[in-house]
Amino acid sequence: MAAGRAPDDLPSPSGAVEAELRRIYRRYQEVLAALRAVDDAGLRAYGSAVFSLMKELPPAWGRADRLILVEPPTEDRPVRLAIDAMNRSVPQVGVVLTFDGDPSRAEADAPAARFRERLLSWGFLEERIEPPDDRPAGLVSLGRALFRDDASGDGRVDRVDRPEGIALRGASTGDGLARVAANWARGLLDDGEPPEELLILVRTWDDQSDAMLETLRAWGMPVSSGKGRPVSSDAASQALRLAMRVPVEDWDADLLGRLLRNGRLRPDWDEARAHPLALPATAAAIRESRVFRGREAIAEALGRMAATERQEPDSEGKPDYLRRHRQRRSWLAGLAEPVYRRLSALIESVARPGPWSTQVDRLGRLATGLGLDPDAEDALGHLFAALDDHALVVGGVGLGKEPWTWARFVDEVESILRELPPPDSRIVGAIRMATVDEASGAIARHVLLANLAEGSFPARSFVGPTADPDDQALDESESDEEDVEPGDEEGPGAFPERPTITSRPPGQLRLPFDGSPIASSTTTPFGREMARFLRVVGSAERSLTLSYPTANEKGVEQLAAGFLVEVEALLDPDVAGQVVHVDRSLDPALRRTKPLSPLEHRVRAMSRAAIEDFSDLASLAGAAGHRAALRDSAEALLVNERRSRQPSWRRIRRPISRFEGMLRDPRIAARLATDFGPSYAFSASQLESLAFCPFQFFARYVLRLDPIEERDELEEDRTAGGSRMHAALEALHLTLRDDPPPPEVSLDEAVADAIERAVRDQIDREATPSSDVGRALRAIEAERMVRVGKTYADQFRRYAEAHGSGLVPFGFEYRFGGEGEDASPALILGEGERLVRLQGMIDRIDVAEHPSGTLFRVIDYKTGSVPSRGKLFKGLALQLPLYAMAVERSLPAERNPRAIDAGYWALRGKGYSPLVTMAEYRDGDLYPKDGWKPGPDRIVAFVLELVDSLRGGMLPVHPAETDCDRTCDYRTVCRLRQVRQARKDWPEAPSMDEPASQGEEHF
Repeated sequence: MAAGRAPDDLPSPSGAVEAELRRIYRRYQEVLAALRAVDDAGLRAYGSAVFSLMKELPPAWGRADRLILVEPPTEDRPVRLAIDAMNRSVPQVGVVLTFDGDPSRAEADAPAARFRERLLSWGFLEERIEPPDDRPAGLVSLGRALFRDDASGDGRVDRVDRPEGIALRGASTGDGLARVAANWARGLLDDGEPPEELLILVRTWDDQSDAMLETLRAWGMPVSSGKGRPVSSDAASQALRLAMRVPVEDWDADLLGRLLRNGRLRPDWDEARAHPLALPATAAAIRESRVFRGREAIAEALGRMAATERQEPDSEGKPDYLRRHRQRRSWLAGLAEPVYRRLSALIESVARPGPWSTQVDRLGRLATGLGLDPDAEDALGHLFAALDDHALVVGGVGLGKEPWTWARFVDEVESILRELPPPDSRIVGAIRMATVDEASGAIARHVLLANLAEGSFPARSFVGPTADPDDQALDESESDEEDVEPGDEEGPGAFPERPTITSRPPGQLRLPFDGSPIASSTTTPFGREMARFLRVVGSAERSLTLSYPTANEKGVEQLAAGFLVEVEALLDPDVAGQVVHVDRSLDPALRRTKPLSPLEHRVRAMSRAAIEDFSDLASLAGAAGHRAALRDSAEALLVNERRSRQPSWRRIRRPISRFEGMLRDPRIAARLATDFGPSYAFSASQLESLAFCPFQFFARYVLRLDPIEERDELEEDRTAGGSRMHAALEALHLTLRDDPPPPEVSLDEAVADAIERAVRDQIDREATPSSDVGRALRAIEAERMVRVGKTYADQFRRYAEAHGSGLVPFGFEYRFGGEGEDASPALILGEGERLVRLQGMIDRIDVAEHPSGTLFRVIDYKTGSVPSRGKLFKGLALQLPLYAMAVERSLPAERNPRAIDAGYWALRGKGYSPLVTMAEYRDGDLYPKDGWKPGPDRIVAFVLELVDSLRGGMLPVHPAETDCDRTCDYRTVCRLRQVRQARKDWPEAPSMDEPASQGEEHF
């Protein structure tokens, strides 16, 4: 190894091939830097690998007598050095460039001009290669006429006066251009042309090129696109990458979830076979643990989840749906714990420092342990072969025993994985399809340049003010170095001296250049585009077809590419009439088009049948390959015919059917009536969900589908934070109730003095997070809660002076309808089969004693937004009125309990505000309010109607809000859009409106 010169002043790449070369060379430099070496021989090996990749040169090119390089990237400096290295090793080297030499085409020649001068300075000889005599005259004329400036100034330009070898085809986008490509290929194949002599070029891979590829294959033609799937995108490779990165990312919970949900993960573990959903259940349990990272932290959280039921002695007092939620979490954790332990042990056993070869063996053991067999997976086999090659490089430079940390090893494997080319997916003996840059230097007898839409050729990025200018400063910086002949470099590691051109044997290959002087020109992005287009024209030996869009799928006219417009301008009128053919629109019935695929044969047969010509249809119906498709088409036509009999069926408001949640099966209705019968205890939130959208209730409480919680690690957990704040306020008021402050200290002053201590005590009761991030987030949350607590103290002071004057907090976390000993009786509405039982927990009850009886207020704390009064009238805020009814019925009758009002306390807002007011209590006096809206009778009737519809199996998609799909957890499984498009309605839907005002349109 010699310490040679490794150039790092690479120009900006242009085109896919140049970008690929730059990427490979940058990677080559990174490897050399990691190995602390610069390799003179490696630079030559780089040249070999690069040009093998580009032109499929034989691996033993160094032993060849002749080497011809076709269209190398002329402005990539590593390529120039690689050519120089080849020139030292191969007796005869030739370079083929697209170069005209005429001053009128200086801009198109500029990309190759400087490289030409360099080669001449190295002693290469020039020879101009003229088109073969049998090349079609039209192609020759087009190649000579394109992109020439009017050098004489007389306005004359060369014209294309012969049509041979040229065709322009216009068609609509989508199927139109796809049919152009398929007809072009079919016609040539029918004429006896070999498939490999057909080359289809596109500017980029997009939807249109995919449609062409699909149509060609549908017509039964072999096509090789070279669009292999990258190794890095293979499912098995992605699974292995996730697994090896888990310890590097400190066991990130999101990373673990993606690994466990990867379909290629099939470990042969007893723990994974314990349940068909063991792996995804483990992912779900980790997500619900709300621990974001840390191997031990996740294990501890799963253990706590598994023991949830055993740790909650008062779980019997919880609402039924909360108990089921905890049971589900416990079940998930029970499945997840053994799987997680096994996965953790496997990963930790390999995530250790070691030499490269040892680390590769460990990675193989990790893959095998996860059920990813490198011998059976092509992509993994490709990866491990590359890792073994890298081991040879590392060992060859004497670093084979150097230890690699697991994190460094993983980074290197990912770099290799990103650089791996797709496995070869080309088909021998097939039509070739590629992008213009991918096919640089290729030739074929027949070439189709497809989809020449506006902005494709030249590309928009190369035209106008948005074009990326070439780096002229770089050209200037290289000028001094260009004067140095290869072989004259000084210093250690310089290239060895090579023979001069005169010592070469006779018969040396010559360059296709005209030695006449040319006008100097600066390389421009537009000039690069010209050169690309000229290379496409030159790549066709017998015919060149240019296809372009005339209109899009909606019939809107489309503009053609700028270079195609220039080609049309060069055609003589007589020639244009012969070579330009345009189909403005595709006839969907194919009446004047020859069908070439099975689908098109069926389409044409059915269109002829529409005009009572059944011969084609009868013939196809007798063929086994068409019979099933025709039968399905006939059934679809019958459905459309039946619909057409209904006048203006699109304008008819149709009832909601079983497909939208009207469950008519008697067995289902009986099951719902049993599960949600009189013995079932509803919560207020369940009734609000049922009122908001019956289908949402069906998904959440009947099917028990839990939505996936999407929360970032640093995002505030408002649900948990609200629960902690509720608990802190409960502890505060219980303490002040059981241990009142001295007479000289008012209640609001006592609240202000004790609130911060109550908040911090609540925080301290919970287990300390095990990770640094968790502890930091807990400290931030504590400060937020303290601020909310101080805000609450100020709110309580204002409350004591206004709304709360004369009332004192009495009940906290007041339960009714549960099965615990401290729970009050359930709220019972209705009777018999219509009976509805309600349970719940009230945050706070304030009371005052009055001569007329006990007055009380129901308060619900809110750390988020507060429902408006309008939601109450829609039936979406039933909680507080129902809570008031429950308190009134649960307090002793001899105390004559009476509700004053019920409202929300916005902890982050303005404090208490009533939602419903039944009476006013001021200065010890009571001022009753009769007829508050909507009134208890209407609320009770609405609740009974809701539950009746549930028990009857009526759970349709019928939301109360028009924008429900913006926030609903079940929008991905809801048929709301179909319901609205079909104008389906549910006129019997329960409503808070009075019976006389019902019947208004919902949607």
